[in-house]
Amino acid sequence: MKMDVDEIYSGVMSVLNSNRIARAPPTNLDADVIKEIIRDREDGYLKFFVLWGGSKEGVYGDDADVKSLEHLIKFSEELDAQYVSPSDKWPNNRWYNRMHILFCDMHHVIANGIPYEETLEYFSSMIPLFNRTRLDDSYLLSSILDKDPEKYLGETYEYLGKAYEVPSAKIVLQNNESARALLADKAKKHSRLLLNGSRTVDSVVETYVQVELYILTKISKIFESSYPIFISFSDPKIQRPIAEAANVPMLYLWSREGHHGEVPWYSSENTR
Repeated sequence: MKMDVDEIYSGVMSVLNSNRIARAPPTNLDADVIKEIIRDREDGYLKFFVLWGGSKEGVYGDDADVKSLEHLIKFSEELDAQYVSPSDKWPNNRWYNRMHILFCDMHHVIANGIPYEETLEYFSSMIPLFNRTRLDDSYLLSSILDKDPEKYLGETYEYLGKAYEVPSAKIVLQNNESARALLADKAKKHSRLLLNGSRTVDSVVETYVQVELYILTKISKIFESSYPIFISFSDPKIQRPIAEAANVPMLYLWSREGHHGEVPWYSSENTR
């Protein structure tokens, strides 16, 4: 029995807002656009881009990485199940959403001072894991944007904002002191530019946010025709102000089952 658009939309939104899956309500979802994609479901798909960190503090491809990928697969399958009547057989080898990994090498090179070769090593180690799932393409962010991250290493957020013609990180952070404080804490733990004394905390934080604003804005434009929806495992108190400033749709998911919030690239669980 074929389900109507409103039934499917209601089911999809229940999954997107499920406390078991989502850390917080989504940002900027356009109900009319989503319903139109559902209406055209024989040819169209909901298209998701998962923001995956560009360097790993721990063993590449460990259990933390695997469990987060498994969580994404279950999330994707739950979405697909909303398209099929309970009386019909599912799965039926028909997928109704597309989930892509955006490997964020640029953040980690530009704001954290991670050598580009190190980000490529992590990405290369993850490709077999990505390929063994039902996730779709995995993209190295700098390749999509045709940018050399090391070219911008050491540049200030003011330059990045002007070069990329996107909203100002400084203005976003002025209105969100809690996000600034959380990002400052993360910078103290993870930015090698800060640890080696070459940058200040504020500079690292503002540069990180400026790169994020650029990425969200540009990727949204590149894939504009398919209405890209971003997925973040990071704290919504950090991500929401950035997504709102960039005016992009974003979901805030737990990184794995059990309301686990720590991102896999800053976790280490080599128990496999």
